Amino acid sequence: MKDFEVCRTYLTHVTAEHKRLDKLLRQIVALMPNWEETTSGNWREPMLERVSQLRVELAHHFVQEEEGGCMEEAIAQNPLVGRDADRALHEHPGLLRQLDGIIAKLADERAATPEAARQIGQEFRQFAADLHQHEQAERAVLESGFGVSFEAYLDSPTL
Repeated sequence: MKDFEVCRTYLTHVTAEHKRLDKLLRQIVALMPNWEETTSGNWREPMLERVSQLRVELAHHFVQEEEGGCMEEAIAQNPLVGRDADRALHEHPGLLRQLDGIIAKLADERAATPEAARQIGQEFRQFAADLHQHEQAERAVLESGFGVSFEAYLDSPTL
């Protein structure tokens, strides 16, 4: 069983990771061209590289969350958060599948068209919104589990 100070340290780390991931999301959004004006696919390779990098880092981040133990400690402190904690942890594969779909489309040479680029942009923005919602659910579990507000540690990311 982890004590609260260990979990506070973990939460501080997770918060820093969420901020770092949010920065990567914003950098990827910045790579998206003005779709109405794009006629070349020169945006595709840099975006593919960044989204692939995000995928690797997000998978690692999820492993850290799953093995960190603080979700389990939050459940031990407040069993009522168990269902929400399980739901949050079970979202990880779906979020990675969303990114895999975007990566597959970016790898396709046909993604160089303005229409395909718009579709990819919309899908990426939806992924970012889903990831932010997921992070908020995790924070809610930890806050409810420990009966403490972590406002001092957490800034709500926005795109």
